[in-house]
Amino acid sequence: MRRWQPWRAVWNGALTFGLVSLPVQVFTATDTHTIGSHQLQRGTSYRMRNKPVNERTGEEVPLDEIVKGFDAGDEYVLGASRRPG
Repeated sequence: MRRWQPWRAVWNGALTFGLVSLPVQVFTATDTHTIGSHQLQRGTSYRMRNKPVNERTGEEVPLDEIVKGFDAGDEYVLGASRRPG
């Protein structure tokens, strides 16, 4: 008789290496985990930052003034922008 399990395997199979066979079950994840990373300058422990800068003027641009645009050859086509509020 099989013991009751509160989860169900999404795949059942076996890994076979010559005469040795290992049963394998794959289950879905129950928690989502992410690993955060930072960009560092090589050889130092200094973090790198990315600032939105206008490539023509060199001035920093506020985030609420940034929209997405698609290059259509000789011009940009503006896409939908998400505005807070």
